[in-house]
Amino acid sequence: MIMKYLACVILLFFVLNGCEDTGAYAYETDAGIGRGLQLIKADTVIDYQWEDGNTSPMKGRFLIYHHIKTVDTSFVGLGAKAIKSHIVNRKVDSNYIIIDQKPLELIFEKRKNENGRYELYTPDNYNDLLKQSSIHRYWILDKYSNHIYGGYKRTEFDSVRKKLKLPEKMDF
Repeated sequence: MIMKYLACVILLFFVLNGCEDTGAYAYETDAGIGRGLQLIKADTVIDYQWEDGNTSPMKGRFLIYHHIKTVDTSFVGLGAKAIKSHIVNRKVDSNYIIIDQKPLELIFEKRKNENGRYELYTPDNYNDLLKQSSIHRYWILDKYSNHIYGGYKRTEFDSVRKKLKLPEKMDF
């Protein structure tokens, strides 16, 4: 009897939460200004050196970011953002995730803080500014490799989407 009950609870959990397979990524639950895309599966451990000079092992992945004219490899730690906020829309198929993002760093200005470092300045009316902004960047993530294509403008996104032979349903 308990096994039947447990099976029903598990089935209900998947039905309510959807069975969307996002590979190594998950959408932030702590939205703040907007959701980002976090890395939830690691395949590498590195010795990370902190600002104080100490080192400690850190799990993560080396992600390959394909930009318009460059390709960069970056280590992203487990739980860190692979795509930053603000994700407006997303679609998932068996191999890819596509993201429509309003990039905060292009919408809001950066200002120096008291330590002399630049940080994003978000005014009190940031939600209104986000809604009014027409700036979008598009991303394509291969769920099972470490390749991420983006932050493209719409025309660049369309070109890369066709080059990767994504199905028509994988569009906004």
